[in-house]
Amino acid sequence: MSFVRVLTTLLLLTGLAHADVGVVTTGEPMMQAPVLAQVQGWLQQHQYGLVAVPLGDAANSFMDCFVMEDMGCAQKSFEKDSKASNLIYVRADLMAGQARDFNLIAYWFVKGHEPVLQKRECHGCDDAKLGPIVGSLMTDLEKGISSTKGHLKITSVLGGVSVTIDNVSLGAAPLEHDLDPGPHEISFLHRGKVLETKPLKIEPGATVEMAAPTLTIEAPPPAKQRSRALPVSLAVVGAALAVTG
Repeated sequence: MSFVRVLTTLLLLTGLAHADVGVVTTGEPMMQAPVLAQVQGWLQQHQYGLVAVPLGDAANSFMDCFVMEDMGCAQKSFEKDSKASNLIYVRADLMAGQARDFNLIAYWFVKGHEPVLQKRECHGCDDAKLGPIVGSLMTDLEKGISSTKGHLKITSVLGGVSVTIDNVSLGAAPLEHDLDPGPHEISFLHRGKVLETKPLKIEPGATVEMAAPTLTIEAPPPAKQRSRALPVSLAVVGAALAVTG
């Protein structure tokens, strides 16, 4: 397990949340760095957030599961020890009797779901050939997890704010709801009036959390004070009439 390489790049997530992904590569030593670079580049191009050292000290235990060919063990280790909600594991194995021919075996793990598996062969493998092969591999892995729903969590300080997704009402905030991956539009309403509408992107297996807009509570208008001028004038006139009488 001394040849295990773990991705050590951390990208700060900005704006809408994207799925956080950890990457682990192993197998033939000469292939680990090139495969790692290609996978990292693909994830960056597709705007995934990368988590540094996702398994920490548990990386070797995770790898042992593959040595034993025990996927239940690997899933359990990932669920327990991964700091990322997604984990990509890629192993590059040298084909028997071939100097530059490799088998690439890749898994995409998502917490709470079975991993997706893809395999590729890279013959006479150099950087020029490896790039398109890894791109195809990652594209098919992403398609495999596309059926995995994401999660939306809406918090709210005050009640009375309702939420709609793609013009479908979800109810009043606070609330939580599973959504299909992809772009959506979220709106916040109060008494039928739209307070805010914004785009929302849901990633497979990821949770997007946002706060509902805060309602502005208007203070009630001050009570009007009754004028004392008229009663006083009436009293003066009444006193004058009494004296005259």
